[in-house]
Amino acid sequence: MKKHYLCLCANAAGLALRDDQLGRLKAELFPDPAALRFDCEELDGRKLSVERFKIALGGLPAVAAQRLIHLRQAEKINAACEALLLKVISGEEETSAVLFLEAATWPQRTSARKAIAAGCVILSHEEKEVSVFDLMDRLADRVAALKILKEIQDREEAPEKLLGGMVWAWANKYKRRLSAESYKKGLLILQEADRHLKRSHYPQRGQAVEIAVIRLSLLAKAS
Repeated sequence: MKKHYLCLCANAAGLALRDDQLGRLKAELFPDPAALRFDCEELDGRKLSVERFKIALGGLPAVAAQRLIHLRQAEKINAACEALLLKVISGEEETSAVLFLEAATWPQRTSARKAIAAGCVILSHEEKEVSVFDLMDRLADRVAALKILKEIQDREEAPEKLLGGMVWAWANKYKRRLSAESYKKGLLILQEADRHLKRSHYPQRGQAVEIAVIRLSLLAKAS
């Protein structure tokens, strides 16, 4: 049975969900209100050190049967804290505490999110994840397209898969919108990005896709 929680609250509905679930959890864990002072702890993921996290996880309840750790901005913990968190979620590391992880967002396809989802109750009012097709629909707006690209890359989407979706969308969405010359230029841009990916011409492989998006955006905007 899952005893930990991940609450995704990027919007007002998510914040209301957080407040409701936290209230229920506190009422369940702490029938004696005095326990809130001793057995409920709040941590900030942005400032949390692994040493501080270990102390919190290792603490024993003073009044109630279990402790509650409310970790705000959990998606911003450092790598050492994340590694420790994953051990706790998997049961490899023991704790007497129930963890309530609060995050504005946590991309579903990252390895950390998958591991957390396997061991936590997920409470979410997340908006639908954007896709490569959303990116291509917004291509004429370079800023919006790059923002969507970053969201996709943050999910650890393989650049090759992303580029494949871009090729499909370019062929199916832009062939009729653009002149034959502009459409052909776009295909050449995508082919060039594919070569850069295969030959690792950039320090970060995702840069090849980012540059392709910028160049395609100029063509789409001119249409």
